Amino acid sequence: MMDRASVGLGMLCAWWGPAGPMISNDDVAALCAAHPDRFVGVASVDLMRPMAAVAELRRWVEEFGFRALRVRDLGQARQRGRCRNGALAMTQAT
Repeated sequence: MMDRASVGLGMLCAWWGPAGPMISNDDVAALCAAHPDRFVGVASVDLMRPMAAVAELRRWVEEFGFRALRVRDLGQARQRGRCRNGALAMTQAT
């Protein structure tokens, strides 16, 4: 299907919900490892624990080659009653 749509590389995103991971970084890493020429990983971390989040993100970038972080602005989402999603591009550590 990706070939028919002329998509060479897809980004698979882990998803962190209010109760924890819904699609884990491990799930994403396994799919990316199975198809490294087709997919790159987008990490998700618990932003309510910022120091642990930085360490976790660093691990996924350095050990598994993830290239982005999914950022969800929970504060504004609660105030507005809806979610606003975004992605912050990462440069892979060398």
